[in-house]
Amino acid sequence: MIYMVPTKRGVGVQISWVHFLFTLAGLKYAMNYQGMTKMDVALILQLEYWLEKAMRSYDPKGAEQLVDYINGGLYGGNDFIYHYMRSTNADFIMLGGGKRAFRKLPELLKKGVVGNMDTDYLSRECYKAIIIEAEKLSHDLTLHYGLLSIDCKNEDEYIDKAEQMTREIMQADDAELEDLFWGNLPAHV
Repeated sequence: MIYMVPTKRGVGVQISWVHFLFTLAGLKYAMNYQGMTKMDVALILQLEYWLEKAMRSYDPKGAEQLVDYINGGLYGGNDFIYHYMRSTNADFIMLGGGKRAFRKLPELLKKGVVGNMDTDYLSRECYKAIIIEAEKLSHDLTLHYGLLSIDCKNEDEYIDKAEQMTREIMQADDAELEDLFWGNLPAHV
């Protein structure tokens, strides 16, 4: 989230730490597919420098744990990167901001880290039974089942969590279903 903020010196900008980190990860990933000049690379390095400097001036202790996320800890090529960013940012906002929330960012950012399970690691049978079947109902539902995988160490854990989520969905009331489908409740639900 980016906000224009009046200050004593003029107008400044406030950018969510989460948005900045995920945007930087996306830009760095895109560098692999674009012809980059030395100037382009220099500009990305400047963004990294100023982000790290801003973090260190805000909270040196918290920044120490976040430097790895500036230097490639987030995988910008993940198919669900936008959803990870939104989910992480929502969790960050729920913490209420401030240094306490800032210091919890490394834990929240693990959603976008390479090495977490992805739906690509599911067996063909599991993928078809969960992801493809969810897609038949709603793409939004597919995203929820896809995001489930990031907190799992293996397929068995993923299946357990998918079953748990399915039970919760089946017991959800109308308001909870509206939230689940981000206001796009499918007609057949």
